[in-house]
Amino acid sequence: MRLTVLATTVAVAFALALAAAMGLAAGDAGAVGVAGGALLGGAVGLAVAAWQRNLLERRPEWAVQSVAVSMLVKLVVLGVSGIALGRVAALGDRAEPAHFLITFVVVTLAVAFFGTQDAVKVLRGGGRASALATAPISNGIHAAPTGRQESR
Repeated sequence: MRLTVLATTVAVAFALALAAAMGLAAGDAGAVGVAGGALLGGAVGLAVAAWQRNLLERRPEWAVQSVAVSMLVKLVVLGVSGIALGRVAALGDRAEPAHFLITFVVVTLAVAFFGTQDAVKVLRGGGRASALATAPISNGIHAAPTGRQESR
């Protein structure tokens, strides 16, 4: 399986590594919260965007449902991490919950912007992704512009 790694994915990975290094070097709860929010937000955002692109390549008629599911996943992760930071004293002492949650939201929205561009490209029948690392689907079935499946 050949992976296409694009400039935006590399830039997001670099920014996440930089945020982690800065947060861990500073050591205070606010910096650790920012680093944790950036790392988790980037991981969830990229995973959901890659899943959405993969789904839209196979089933373009599920565009609206894929957006709803991706937002639901992000909200669930945000809620669970917020509850964990508020209820588990060791986590709340180490990472500032407000910094974590705000950074998580900002990073997931930034990644979602590029993921939306890829989703539009897929739905228009465009070629390569502009922001994600994706693997080509090799099952030989591709969606026709009308939404029905046809073999190439």
